[in-house]
Amino acid sequence: MSDPLTRQAWIARQAVYRINTTVRFSAIVLDGTSHPLRGGSGHDIAILGTGFAVVEGGTLVTAAHVVQPSRRSVAIDLERERRRLVGDVPNEVTLRKWADKHKVGVSGLRVVRRTATRVTERGETTPQPRPLRFRFLHETTRPAIDVANDLAVVTVHAPGSPALTLATIPNGGQRSAIVGFGAPSDGLSPTTKVGLTGAEGRDSGGRRLIPIAAAVRQGDSGGPAVDVDGQVIGMASLTDGRNVGNLTPVQQIRELMERAGLANHPGELSDHFPTAMRHIWAFELDSARTELRQALGEDPDNGSAAFEQRRVNELKGQRYRVASERQLDGALGALALAALLTSAALGAAAVRRVSDR
Repeated sequence: MSDPLTRQAWIARQAVYRINTTVRFSAIVLDGTSHPLRGGSGHDIAILGTGFAVVEGGTLVTAAHVVQPSRRSVAIDLERERRRLVGDVPNEVTLRKWADKHKVGVSGLRVVRRTATRVTERGETTPQPRPLRFRFLHETTRPAIDVANDLAVVTVHAPGSPALTLATIPNGGQRSAIVGFGAPSDGLSPTTKVGLTGAEGRDSGGRRLIPIAAAVRQGDSGGPAVDVDGQVIGMASLTDGRNVGNLTPVQQIRELMERAGLANHPGELSDHFPTAMRHIWAFELDSARTELRQALGEDPDNGSAAFEQRRVNELKGQRYRVASERQLDGALGALALAALLTSAALGAAAVRRVSDR
């Protein structure tokens, strides 16, 4: 793993979360007509997305439509799933045009629960989902949501958990290699994708966006895009339905955090895991194990650190077995040589006895 971008992605995954918002509605609206659901008790669906920590201890940034879905976005999610069930690969642009044409939506919409779960690695214990709450704008009781830029700041109880560093240099017109993260619907192991960013621009509504040469799929919304220095340059957002996604620039993230009275603070706790990874890449396993033990002591839910600890223990075991086998081979070789020398000595003694006779 010599690629710097890949290494930064490996370190950044410890601060990525899967977001799950369960909503309930009673009817589907199509062409202005409400169609009540059978049973009349309402229907629940899960809106899945991704979030990432920007302040140690569980302050996250995610996409607003993930934690505060609109009537229209819920209807689009339902239609997307319906098309997938019949074997149709939905195009996001086509879905939006369909929604606009038929004035779709749902009625009786309310949020049942919001949860966040630390992403983990395959083979590790899955952390329990924890309640998710909105961060309020500074000195107000209004949630920290920026609908225009599809941003929200939320909190989850995660003492000791690390955060990512937000980039301070604007993207401008430069192309940057980035890696993006998502928490897919079929598990908690984070998906990653590598791409190049284009020059920052604006959509038809005037919203600032950075295009990326990587698709943003369902469940990726709200995920961080990290550059070669391990810093967040944007958040995964809209897609055009082909192989191009978009990022909400980091400047918009900073502005919403300032309105909520927050400053980006990864914290000292974040140092142990990156240091451990550097020791692993240098094959300094004893030092890596020490750093991982400290990381897990301060952040027990760090699935990435637990995964690496298990991997280091396995590597240590392999090295011990190799060393033991080499020692055994050396001992057997010494015994064989001693036996050969003894045999030679006995043979020489026998020859001398015959000569004496």
